[in-house]
Amino acid sequence: MSDSYLNEGSRPFYSHFTCEHEAVDSAIHDLQNDLNDRDNPLPTSQIARRLIQLRELMSRHFLEEEEGCFDEICARQPHMCTETKQLEQAHRMLLEVLDELILDVDNANVGTAWQTRFDRFEKTVMSHEKDERTLVRRGLMISEDDA
Repeated sequence: MSDSYLNEGSRPFYSHFTCEHEAVDSAIHDLQNDLNDRDNPLPTSQIARRLIQLRELMSRHFLEEEEGCFDEICARQPHMCTETKQLEQAHRMLLEVLDELILDVDNANVGTAWQTRFDRFEKTVMSHEKDERTLVRRGLMISEDDA
């Protein structure tokens, strides 16, 4: 058996990777739905708590990608290391944006402008995940049909 992070092959890891993306997506969409429920507005303390939980989820996921999947891709296909580094930079940027959203959760700042920033964050995460799935499939040599 090799020392590969992916001892069981690429498929189980890819399944885990996509499940984690689904967990992040679900957390964002659930919060978005609750934020859009004008009949039951969330207290800012609850918004902050959920954003902090989302940040923890994303941080763990990013670390696993960077120290597992991306390292494996670079080991298998060194020419792709530049692309993985770009995704790592995107991870830092996403966490910075999330940190700003957390800092601005207070009565004075949760409003239309804050909601617009959260909407933009959601779209950016979805776009990032799409790019990441494409890179990971390419890097681990998983066809789109097998994904």
